[in-house]
Amino acid sequence: MVHAAESAVREYFDRIFGRRDLTACAELLAGNYVDHDAPAGTPPGPAATRAFLETFLREHDPLEFELVDLVAGDGSVAVRARWRGRHRDTGAPLRQDGLLLIKVDRDGRLAERWSTYRGE
Repeated sequence: MVHAAESAVREYFDRIFGRRDLTACAELLAGNYVDHDAPAGTPPGPAATRAFLETFLREHDPLEFELVDLVAGDGSVAVRARWRGRHRDTGAPLRQDGLLLIKVDRDGRLAERWSTYRGE
């Protein structure tokens, strides 16, 4: 299970930020996926996450992503990640480091996410 959880999380980040493949939301997130750090009122599920990511990727171009560290346990994965880029309209830099804890369900889908970010 540890290897499967790690593989699912790596694939998700690669597809979203490496290939800009947002079909990963429907394919890799559980139907009742919960982002515990989403704005209040955000519904659970892959569609809300995809909508957020579409906007984020569109607004930040260019955008570089680095998966700095990944540690997998039984059914959960801790991730340290880094985003670097610029806001497309304003030119404002994006320099953000994040710590994420992702729970992976028995079917190998990402089920829950908690995160904290630090910007420079």
